[in-house]
This record gives sequence, C-alpha cells and structure tokens, in this order.
Amino acid sequence: MNWKAELVKKFRNPKDKSKDSQGWCSVCGSSVKFVFTSWAIDNELLNGWGDEAVASEYLYRESMFCDKCNSSYRVRRLANEIVSSYSPKTISFLEFTKQETFTNLKILEINSVGSFNSMHTFLEDKPNCITTMFVPGGPFGSELDGKSIQNLEELTFPNDEFDLVIHSDTLEHVPRLGLAIDEMYRVLKPGGFCIFTVPVRRSIDETFQRVESLNNSESINVHPPLYHGRGGGPFKVLPKKEDYLEITSFGKDSRHILSRDDVELEELKDPQLNLLSGADFVFKATKL
Repeated sequence: MNWKAELVKKFRNPKDKSKDSQGWCSVCGSSVKFVFTSWAIDNELLNGWGDEAVASEYLYRESMFCDKCNSSYRVRRLANEIVSSYSPKTISFLEFTKQETFTNLKILEINSVGSFNSMHTFLEDKPNCITTMFVPGGPFGSELDGKSIQNLEELTFPNDEFDLVIHSDTLEHVPRLGLAIDEMYRVLKPGGFCIFTVPVRRSIDETFQRVESLNNSESINVHPPLYHGRGGGPFKVLPKKEDYLEITSFGKDSRHILSRDDVELEELKDPQLNLLSGADFVFKATKL
C-alpha cells in the first residue's frame, strides 16, 4: 500500500466525492472507482495558468486516481497508447507486461512514471526495462537504488539502443529542451516508439520559456515561477522543488516544437473524453 496515495484519496474537499466515477483501469486492468480531488494541484499553479477551463481539466488529468493502483487519468492515457501501439486487444498495461511482445522490447523509462510510481510499479522488476533518475551533478551513467542516474540533456546510452522510450510530464522541467528532445530520439531504434506526455495548454498559441538559461549556466525567471508536484489544501505544506519548476509552457504549437526530421510524431487525443484544453494529449513518435 502506498500511504501517500491513500492520504491523497482520503483527505480531500468533501464536495469532490460527487465527481468520482466508476470505470476500467487501463494500467492494472481492474474495474474500480476513480477518485477525484481538487487538491491534486495547488492554487498557485492553477491561478498561474490564468484560465479556469484549463485549471478544471488539469485537475481531472492529475487526479481521478484508480482506487487500486493509484494511476491518475494522465497515466492511464499513457498506458492506453503504449498498449494500443503493440497489442490493441490487450486490456491493460499489466497484462501487456506478461506478454512475449513486451519481454522482447528494450525499454527506457525516463523517471518513474506516475505520481505514486503507479506505472513504474509494473516495470521496476523487469530485466528489459531501464529506469532513469536525475541527480544534480551525477555521476551520470552510474546506478542508485536500481536506477540509472541520467541527465536527459545528455544521455549516456548509445544511439539506437531502445525499442520503446516512455516518460510523462518531464520535458517541461528540462532547462535545455532542444537537447532533451534530440536525446530521447537519438537513443530510439529505427521503427521504435517514444510515447510521452507534456502538459499542453491550447489556450496559448505559442510555446514559450518561463525560465531562460544564461551563458554562465545560471537561469533567470522571465515569467512568474510556477512549480509542479505539490498539491493544494492541506498538501500545500509540501516544499517547492527546483526540479519541479515549469521551465517550458507548451501551447498549440507543441507538436511542431517536439518534432524532429527523423521521427513521425502523432498528437493523440482521448476519443472518449476529448478535453478542449489539451489535457488528454499523448505524443507518439516513431523513429524513421
């Protein structure tokens, strides 16, 4: 049991219960209750986006936790697209990990996927999967707690190494975005998939940098700083973390920003929900 997840699901605004729903979890493959909490994101971040519709849909995206495996809506969307890319008739990510198709893949998980490691839980013991973590200063390429210490801007893996690269809401926190995009495609095998999410807000036309790096490796906030990774309500006591600082704000042009000449990039929407803000987007790049 993940006690942090249990606290988040238990302690919430009493009105939130009315937004709970029943459904099928594409991560663990169970018929469950999805738990909504308006404290999934703190008000400073919600207000900082400056759009009530975006705030509402991103609360949905970052909550609706599976009452069994704790996967949020965002993680289930990612799971849906991963499974449908390899085994469309398979009912869940958990079931997919038991198949030969999965075991034949060499997988790179960039940072543990899921607010409570909900997808990572099904990957952490798999010998064909490498999970990375970022430790400032490295040493990059070494291991810590079973994970590879890596900087996404300069991965230590060879070219064309992985069949599948996955990550979720990581790129918006990387100082040198262009280098990170180049790297996640560089290590992908031709024909392989990079399937990932970033928080897209279609209420803004152009992606922009909230933080700019200076020549001396320092940075400056050119817009008011926004931090991800902590909740609202009583959970606002969680400290702000520099590695959760939103450096890039992705807008309508995100597909163009995230694309490269050596990949075919798809912007995948949820056919069941179709959120207008872009909160339901998953990106799938195929290496050419």
